[in-house]
Amino acid sequence: MKRVYVDELKPGDKLAWPVYLGSGEILLEAGKVLTEEDIDRLHEWRIVEVLVEGYDELERELEEEKILKEVFREAHRQAVEHSKRILRRFSKNERVNREEIEKVVLDTLENLSINKDVLLAISTYLKGKEEYLFTHSVNTMVTSLAIGGYLGYDRERLELIGIGAILHDVGLIQLSERRKIRDEDDFKEHPEVGLKIIRSLIPNVHPIIANIVLEHHERKNGSGYPNGLRGNEIATEAMIVGVADVFERLTSPNFGDRKLSPFEAMKYILSHTSELFDVRVVEALMRVMVIYPLGSLVRLSTGEIGRVAASTDNPFRPKVNIIFDRFGKPMEKVVRIDLTAEGNRKLFITEVLDESELDLDFARELAGER
Repeated sequence: MKRVYVDELKPGDKLAWPVYLGSGEILLEAGKVLTEEDIDRLHEWRIVEVLVEGYDELERELEEEKILKEVFREAHRQAVEHSKRILRRFSKNERVNREEIEKVVLDTLENLSINKDVLLAISTYLKGKEEYLFTHSVNTMVTSLAIGGYLGYDRERLELIGIGAILHDVGLIQLSERRKIRDEDDFKEHPEVGLKIIRSLIPNVHPIIANIVLEHHERKNGSGYPNGLRGNEIATEAMIVGVADVFERLTSPNFGDRKLSPFEAMKYILSHTSELFDVRVVEALMRVMVIYPLGSLVRLSTGEIGRVAASTDNPFRPKVNIIFDRFGKPMEKVVRIDLTAEGNRKLFITEVLDESELDLDFARELAGER
């Protein structure tokens, strides 16, 4: 189905969705083949647009995205399993070839080039229920590579950022498996433990990788650890992984009092940018994740409810898949609205909704559980 302005309708067009009056009363039923008189009635009632049947580009897009979700979900599972084997070997002080780590990074870069939005949705919502740190490493890598790609880094630098992101918590994994984390001070040892591990197991480890492992918890105002670095003392690549790490942790049920929605996590990062994070890195995160991160359930100024489906050049105006009409009735088919399109310039997002209140669970949908 597609959304058509009433001025563009012609006799013979078939309604794909009922036309409601402001009172909720149905003016024209779904399936109605429009006549000149019907179109005149729509004008009389000042109806601006309707949904009509017919194949359009959206149907092809949605089918491609459905397939990609299945493919990327499996790729994500394999990346986690591969990373688990690598990180466990590191934590046991067993040598690992750099090529083994590069495979996960290169596959991720390829998938980002195919469809960044679908892959970011997978990494944002699919969390490890057990042995969380392995999934966390993969998800942090995906977001880090997306940020680096937006900043225009070349292939070699992106590979190094990806490897650093995969390995950034290797010290924490070793400490956890050896049950040596008793309090916060023990936790804060993990960057230095991680650096020691990779220096002993990776010959001539690249400085970018080493900096990421050591500095991903450093913060712009000097409040981070292990060395309390400030501002430009922190490697940009470490700040990229640090911001991705924070976003990943905030949206996970394994950390803190409660899991934040991606929107809430973005608000937290934005509110702390001036003191904690690199402005350019946070701006890049906003551009790849958008202000309303992928999968966020939002209400439009029309009253319709949808999910953020894809990013655009304007982080405040993403593409949204409408799933409930303005009367709260579920759509039979998805309608996608690009808020940057000329015809939609008067539409805007009014609020982000709690999906549990509508009995929705995007993470389960992505996981193929329903």
